[in-house]
Parts: sequence; C-alpha cells; structure tokens
Amino acid sequence: QKREGEFDQEINLLGGDIYIVPEFKGTNLFEYVNAFILILKEHPEYEIVHGHMQSTAAIYLSVAKKLGRVTVAHSHNTSSGNGIKAVVKNILQFPIRYSADYLFACSKLAGEWLYGSRRVKNNEVEIIYNAVDIETFRYNKQIRDQLREKENIDSSIVIGHVGRFTENKNQGFLVDVFHEIYRHNQKAYLLLVGNGDTLPDIRKKIDSLGLKRQCKILSYRTDIPDLLNAMDRFVFPSVYEGLGIVLIEAQKMGVPCIASAAVPDAAKISNLMKKIDLDFPIAVWIKEIEDFSVEGIQYHGLEEWDIRQVVKKMEKLYEE
Repeated sequence: QKREGEFDQEINLLGGDIYIVPEFKGTNLFEYVNAFILILKEHPEYEIVHGHMQSTAAIYLSVAKKLGRVTVAHSHNTSSGNGIKAVVKNILQFPIRYSADYLFACSKLAGEWLYGSRRVKNNEVEIIYNAVDIETFRYNKQIRDQLREKENIDSSIVIGHVGRFTENKNQGFLVDVFHEIYRHNQKAYLLLVGNGDTLPDIRKKIDSLGLKRQCKILSYRTDIPDLLNAMDRFVFPSVYEGLGIVLIEAQKMGVPCIASAAVPDAAKISNLMKKIDLDFPIAVWIKEIEDFSVEGIQYHGLEEWDIRQVVKKMEKLYEE
C-alpha cells in the first residue's frame, strides 16, 4: 500500500516520477526483485540506478547490473542501530561494496562504515557532501522576532533541534538536558522540529517532566531557515550519524552548535560547533550549551556544501 512520502508533492511538481515497490520483509524476496525488474524493463531510458536505501541496495543494484545498468551505492549512515534488525541489515549491506559499480558516501566516516576503510583509503569512494542552498541560511533579526512572536516564544535562551524523531537522533537525551537547564532558568525554551516513530514517546516524556509549557514540537516544516533564526543554541546529540546536514545549515545561520562526538568531523565547517561525548555528565552538556559563544565567526570549505557546486559535481560524475 502506498504511503505518501514527505517529498512526494515536490517530486511531482518538479516533473519526477514515483514508482512503488513492496516493502522488503525477507520472505518476499521474489516479489521485491520482480518489482525492480518490471520497472527497469519498462524504462530502458534509466541508464543509471543510484541507490540511497542501503539496507536492500545489494539486492536491487544487483538486479540493475544484470539488466545492463550502471549502479551507484550511496552511504548516508555510520550504523544500523541495535538489535536483531541491525544484524540483518549489516548482513544484507555487506555485499554492496562488491555489487555496485561506483561507491558514494556523504562523509568519509559513512564510506568507511559501509564499504570498509581500505576502499576509502584507495580513493575508491567518492565523497559527496549533502548539498545546502547556502544563500537561504542568513541571519535575519526581523524574521527571528516575527517567528518568536508567532510561536509565542518569550525566552532568555531558545535551545533548538531539527531532525527525525528516531532512536539514533536521541531527542530523549536532549529533553533530559533541557530539564536540568530549566531547573535554574525558568525562561529557557526547547524548540524541537521534526516527525518520526519516537515522537509520541518524546511527547510523553515532556509531559511527565512538567515541561509542556516550555517545550514546543513542530512537525515537518519547510521553513527551516526561519526556525533556525529563532534559536540561540542548536543541540544535536545523535547516537550515530552519517553527517548531520542540519548542522551545516545552523552554522551558516550563525547559531552556536553543540553536537555529540558521533557526528563526523566533516560537519564542523566553522568555530561555531563543538562536539561532546555522550558519556560525559549532563552537567558538561549544560555548561557548553549555556556558555558557548563565538566572537568572530570563521568558516572553511563552504563551497563544498553549496548546492550549486554539488549539482555540477553530480552532473559531471553521471556524464562520466
């Protein structure tokens, strides 16, 4: 059954086509493979199959390769998580390094995790940073004031986070940190943006800690630059992370960022970002969140993230 994705409307408006394949359950391998065969046979004009869904990439990229297509695997993560599902994913993903014609990754760490450090060391993995429309992320006090007024945010410090509500994004830890901050600063405010499986649990946690009035959760939004404008600190406590593109956006907006040590070093594009180990006491996180400030922002390598430059790089790779 088709479930509408967050970007379906945008893809359709831009002239893209969306094809639905069955969800892979292990027991429906034939059905899953046959769905890709049908699509590719009906559309011989699709010369390249670029796989971003890595859990089953070894399956559908192998199908594409047998049908004479050029195949690209793209790593976007550094872990499969925990439990039995993670073990199954790791087994399914291992052959990717041998079944794809080209190996891409959003960071060196993501490349090493999926393809092995040797492939990265031998320059067999193309690092493609997730693109950002750099020009849209500029601080604007007027927008900041308007959004705070619209969302009824009247606080001395707004701590923000943008990301899907999943176990690896670790929003529960952030709520715990904020709870301690709020104990001695009743004007502190937590702004969470996103949607996902763990959202109901996070809502319950906020309620149980008596933080409902000081926390706001905004579901899927398209005005991320405006929301980042309203934040004083951006906190990103991921358990594991392929890159963390929103950290690039937050830094470009001029927001001091505190991230977990699990975030790849590539995400640090300025002196606006600090990394802290999740094993450190909450008091360490609180001190950095409250005290971290920068005089004179210094950026480096911004052009590598600029969507205009990344698009040119992708076009060149496809042509080659």
